[in-house]
Amino acid sequence: MLISRNPGLSPSLLLRVLASRRSRLPDHLASRQVILLGYGRTALYLGLKALRLPKESNALLPSYITSSALSPFLRLGIVPQFYDLDPRTLAIDWPALEHRLSASTRVLMIVHYFGFPAEVEKARRFCKEHGLALIEDAAHSFLSTIDGRYLGTFGDIGIYSMRKMVPIPNGGALVLGQGKGDRSLIDLDRLSAEPDRRRLIALLGRYVESHAGFPFPRLPGLSPAVNHSVVTKPDSRKQLADYGFSPWSMRILCRIDLADVARQRRENYQFLTELLPFSRAVSLLWSRLPAGVCPQALPLLTAKRDVMAKALRDRGVEAHGWPSMPPEVDQHEFRGAAELADKVLLLPIHQELGRGAVTYIAQTVSAVLEYSA
Repeated sequence: MLISRNPGLSPSLLLRVLASRRSRLPDHLASRQVILLGYGRTALYLGLKALRLPKESNALLPSYITSSALSPFLRLGIVPQFYDLDPRTLAIDWPALEHRLSASTRVLMIVHYFGFPAEVEKARRFCKEHGLALIEDAAHSFLSTIDGRYLGTFGDIGIYSMRKMVPIPNGGALVLGQGKGDRSLIDLDRLSAEPDRRRLIALLGRYVESHAGFPFPRLPGLSPAVNHSVVTKPDSRKQLADYGFSPWSMRILCRIDLADVARQRRENYQFLTELLPFSRAVSLLWSRLPAGVCPQALPLLTAKRDVMAKALRDRGVEAHGWPSMPPEVDQHEFRGAAELADKVLLLPIHQELGRGAVTYIAQTVSAVLEYSA
């Protein structure tokens, strides 16, 4: 059995897309405050431009961060000031954060990791008290809510990466808070059109792999993250192309029942937690699944992360770590982030998986733990 880290594009969904003229987006993505783009990194770059920050402004960023989230700040000459997190809960140490403030600090970014909300109300109060703009990185969390309100809509700007949750060739979004940001600085005409035919084939191939049980040929010119589950280690200083939102992504997204996606992911997460053999060697990052959370994956903590990830992939389960730490983060200073980067193991729980696949994941984890004991 092969279980992909993200859902593939089923032939039946593609046929429904081809047969339909429906073009209505889900309400929270159809808002005038939302700008659809190719990737979350482009959304963050354009959002930062819209904030009109002074040159050499400082931004408070979590030290547990991926290179693709850091690169837009570096492109604009914004100086990152990292803050640490509790490695057991990913909670912010607010008194310690306050000590990171300087006269040049203009921005606080929080990350809603793996679909779970950060302390957004505390962040709003902190930003209001210190005169900062609040950025919500909700790349993992575009279907998660707090009391019915979507993550990414609480701050001055929010960032989505829908392609991490649904089978579309590309897909990110910038959410501008009411009256926040200068839209005139967001030039969509300069964005490139990304060739998406091969990405569609790769998404169909991912579905074939999962259901037929044999590997689909890798397509040249596509990143491993599209072609396969192997995660590359991007350079946060490398400027990647900025792309617009794919017309195919628009058509597919309009045909997906996102409420059903969230329901299935929650069910798979809860079912898998019931089956997994937790011990001192392996534990849940979060002990419960709050109402409104649509999980991107099931995050485990284990000191044997790399060994387990390889063993699971060898058995067909595309488990992986997150993220590859950017070189700008001092791992000796930010030990909590370094510990998380070494220990977090993500298991797939996406909407394409049925009970049999989820059971296989749990059985495979048990077998790997026994083998590595």
